[in-house]
Amino acid sequence: MPFFSLHTKKDEFLAFCQLVDRHIPHPDQRTIFIGDRGYCSYNNMAHVIEKEQYFVFRTKDITSKGLIGNFVFPDSDTFDITVDVTLTRSHRKSIKIKDGFYRRYVDQAASFDYIKYGSEDTYDLTFRIVRFPISEDTYECLVTNLPEKNFPVEKLKEIYNSRWGIESSFRKLKYTIGLSHYHSYKPDFIKQEIWAKFIAYNATELLVAHTVVVHGKRKYSYKVNFTLAAHICRIYLRLHTETDSINVMALLQKELVPIRCDRQFPRLKTAHFRKPKYLIYRVS
Repeated sequence: MPFFSLHTKKDEFLAFCQLVDRHIPHPDQRTIFIGDRGYCSYNNMAHVIEKEQYFVFRTKDITSKGLIGNFVFPDSDTFDITVDVTLTRSHRKSIKIKDGFYRRYVDQAASFDYIKYGSEDTYDLTFRIVRFPISEDTYECLVTNLPEKNFPVEKLKEIYNSRWGIESSFRKLKYTIGLSHYHSYKPDFIKQEIWAKFIAYNATELLVAHTVVVHGKRKYSYKVNFTLAAHICRIYLRLHTETDSINVMALLQKELVPIRCDRQFPRLKTAHFRKPKYLIYRVS
């Protein structure tokens, strides 16, 4: 798949499937693909299973009309069950399914690469649905094909939480470094901007990682403020002569923020997709 296409379109499902199909697994290890609610679909599950790998997807709660909203669940609020599903693209009753399997119809609008629309072929899927509390009145649902024996609920929580570092990195890259906006129209120039933002991000992370932070007798541990660090590194990279040089590490040591690991914020509703704004349409 090319890095950038003139005919751009928003299709994260297709991008995920292409990523899985291109993946070259380790001969002695298996990969776990982790995704949030936007990636929980039968097609994505099937692509991972066909590669003989694992997936952990967060999905909407059982009270919604999402992918798992129409299964039969236990009476308890928390559970870990395994379901068997037979997918079909035809409504014909002559299509038989195995005992104990749920029949699920995949319409023409939904992507599923292993059954041609209108055919009488079927595709079987087996996966776990795990529901556990994250607060007094809030529950989380995960869908996975990891074996229950080796991956109980607590282990699944750790696996899904491990993606948070990647989410934080993308947030810094998009909003702090400024990858959500471009100055150019032509694909080659936009690609150049993307690589420049990656370099700026990596340079900032490298300097932040090597900054010596003296904690002292304080209530919290401290870390470098990444937003201010990115601004300092941006100025440093723009300098052309030694006479204009600055002591970057000394400046970073002054820009500290406390580390509060237990802070929680209410989850916001997903915003609508926004197209990138070019320079002439933005106020500087």
